[in-house]
Amino acid sequence: MQARDITLAIGLLALLALALAATPMQLLVRNPRRLQVAIGLLSGLAAATNMALPALQSVLGPVHSVAPVTTAVAMLVFGPVAGLLSALFVVCAHSLLHPALAGTGLVLMLATTALAYAGHRVRARGYPTAALVALTLTLPLVLELCLQLFGTVPVAEGLRQVPWHFGAGVLILGGTVELLMGRAQTVKTLQDRNDILQQQEKELLLALESLHGGRWEWNVPSQEFICHGKLYEAFFGCNGDPATLGQRWNEMRHPHDAARIAQYLHRNVAGQADNFKAEFRQRALDGQWRWLLTHGTVIERDAQGMALRLAGLHLDITDYRETENALRASQDKYTAIYDTMPDAAGVTRVSDGRYIEVNPAFTELLGIAREDVVGRTSQELGIWATEHERPALVQALSRHGKAERLPMVAQIGGMPIPGLMSARPVQLAGEACLVFVFRDMRQEQQTHNALMARNSLLQQAGRLARLGAWEDVRGQGLVYWSDTCYDIHG
Repeated sequence: MQARDITLAIGLLALLALALAATPMQLLVRNPRRLQVAIGLLSGLAAATNMALPALQSVLGPVHSVAPVTTAVAMLVFGPVAGLLSALFVVCAHSLLHPALAGTGLVLMLATTALAYAGHRVRARGYPTAALVALTLTLPLVLELCLQLFGTVPVAEGLRQVPWHFGAGVLILGGTVELLMGRAQTVKTLQDRNDILQQQEKELLLALESLHGGRWEWNVPSQEFICHGKLYEAFFGCNGDPATLGQRWNEMRHPHDAARIAQYLHRNVAGQADNFKAEFRQRALDGQWRWLLTHGTVIERDAQGMALRLAGLHLDITDYRETENALRASQDKYTAIYDTMPDAAGVTRVSDGRYIEVNPAFTELLGIAREDVVGRTSQELGIWATEHERPALVQALSRHGKAERLPMVAQIGGMPIPGLMSARPVQLAGEACLVFVFRDMRQEQQTHNALMARNSLLQQAGRLARLGAWEDVRGQGLVYWSDTCYDIHG
């Protein structure tokens, strides 16, 4: 092959490679049908141009320096549509330029497309380099074998006439195209990852906005504070100079929280910690103090370990803090009532009957320390005077769902304690429990007995003195008449 033939052939291959390089990266990666058609026509046109120039005719006669190369690469990389279109273009052009050798050209192009399709299948399995190398080595040998069989090259010449320049062309053009495809795939992968990151950032901001939160970044050397999210609209707009936002943000912090937050930040900047979490108050534009929760982390440090950039999240927890304070106040109020009520009260677990909590009146009534009560049952402590007391309570609960002023008798050291038991089932931390109140009736019983004794004495004194007593209420008539009156009046 003459040097000018090689030069012009390489020029055509270079123009074909430049055309591929100008193709958009996304189009190369997707490899749609229209691209396959365009590649087939372009490669066929390049081969036909090569054959149309008499100065480029090689020693092979019917097949010139570019035709098998462009067709093979089109089939190898872009698939059957591109390869067959290119081969068809070449066969038609060759038949017009060399009618006497049309059959030989057809055989050679059929061999080229068949061999390239086999390489395409190998490439599709994830071995592009192996497919390219195999095609580079086998295409010249197959073409030489076809030429010997069809008589255009003497068989006695053997492999001395093998057109290795075809293999070189496949290697150069195919390698260039593979590099372009690899670069396109890399660019697409980076773009996809960038799109995913942007989508994740958008979703994160939407999630933060739903939680009344925002994302922030702080550049330590430049003192630039950058914030993202609607949260910061309550404090300032994020369209101002980032260099002044940080100062304005710090000026809005509650004086009682400023020193504590500054200490956290100093530890992270100095390399003593990588993460921090804190709650603090920040003054909004309406003058109200808002509670914020921040999670921050160091994302970049210098060679000395000093923080260069920090990033994190802000969450508005004002409503949560208000609810928490209200809950704590309510809990303190009911705890005070529970602890100061004079009747013994407590909570037991339904599953095993063990005490979860008792008030001071309970321990004072039974003379047992709280630590000795919690975690044990009434049977273990021997609280009830008889074995029938607890079953009566269980029966009342199963029948009515609660117990109201049920007479029961407890004991202290064997001494009975008559009382009234009230109990209701509740759910505490997802567990079935029983809240009870036991009223000690000993004082009332003593008072009742004393009154009954005095009434009996009065009755006896009236009988001895023959004195009767009666009571009449206007509008109601006679409401009381003593036994002695009955005796007097018969």
